[in-house]
Amino acid sequence: IPTRERADTLFYTIQTCLNQTYSNYEIIVSDNYSKDHTKEVVMSFNDSRLKYINTGKRVSMSENFEFALSHVKDGFIMFIGDDDGVVPNSLEYVNDVINDTSCKAIVSHNAFYTWPDSHGISNRLYWSHRSGYEVRDTKKWIERYLRFNMQYTFDLPGAYCGFVHKSLFEKVSKDGVFFRSSTPDAYSALAIAFSTTKYVYSHSAFAVHGSSSNSNGGSFLSKEKGKEARESKLFKQENTIPFHKDIVFTKAFRTSSLEAYLQFADTFPEFTKNYQIDWKLFLSYVLTERTNNTKEEIENAVKKMCEIHNVKYKEIQEVKRNRFENLSFMEIVDKVINRIKLRLKRQKNKIDNTLDYGVNNIYDAVLLLKFFQNIE
Repeated sequence: IPTRERADTLFYTIQTCLNQTYSNYEIIVSDNYSKDHTKEVVMSFNDSRLKYINTGKRVSMSENFEFALSHVKDGFIMFIGDDDGVVPNSLEYVNDVINDTSCKAIVSHNAFYTWPDSHGISNRLYWSHRSGYEVRDTKKWIERYLRFNMQYTFDLPGAYCGFVHKSLFEKVSKDGVFFRSSTPDAYSALAIAFSTTKYVYSHSAFAVHGSSSNSNGGSFLSKEKGKEARESKLFKQENTIPFHKDIVFTKAFRTSSLEAYLQFADTFPEFTKNYQIDWKLFLSYVLTERTNNTKEEIENAVKKMCEIHNVKYKEIQEVKRNRFENLSFMEIVDKVINRIKLRLKRQKNKIDNTLDYGVNNIYDAVLLLKFFQNIE
């Protein structure tokens, strides 16, 4: 758990990590030189499974992730945010799946919880209506990612709210460094994807992504230029990894994830030599992420990237995007059926106001999710 001055949410995150039936695991809290009572919160649990480490000085987010990784000796690793949560008994479930499949990477469908103080709509809980898991061909999903109808890297085998064996990290580390982008979650998903031929995708969520007032990503990407929250401004100020020269930084998920891909490609060209980027297609998809708050900023960034990559801005506005491209007939049928199921079961996979259930933190949110998973 990489953390910095979020002791209040961290307390509940640690609670979710300790509420597991599986016993052979360790929780490392990597404190990025916090000035609040983070250390006291960790020590208050007085649990032998908990280990507290401190960077000793303020470092960037990616450096804190790297620092935490350097303290792992062996086994499967999950990175989780300090306002996220692990669903009860998930470690036992993941262990069974690993033993059944022999895969070294497993990720689950995203469940989301918005804390009471989150930016935008608060006190909501979302999860997938599907259950079970599937073993995926990594190459196939890398190709899907590079068609850009995937907004971010959640379908790839990342270690952020997923589990990845340490040997895979080592396969794509160089000079003792794994994280090489300012966006560590996206970078881990892309780097790990190139380090393994298969991975498990669980439709049943075993982790819940939390969004609170201190969350970097969502709060930054949804704000107007110059109106980012304090955490987002610090994230940019403290970043020590230059943004890739082929990408203009803007408030779009696709630019952040492709920037991570390019950083990996520069470091490990032998892994990515058979893949080409369709810049016209990429930039046309970036435009689809415009909101009322970010429209002007994203359009300006896209125009600059058009100049960098010799693409005409007018042409990308005319690109026809097909989300079903290269899908088999049965895959399309499966998508349609699941969309129908989702609409029919809408009331069972979304709670619009968790306060109706007395839920106002991530620990209670994962308990509520577990309850609904059990009755479905």
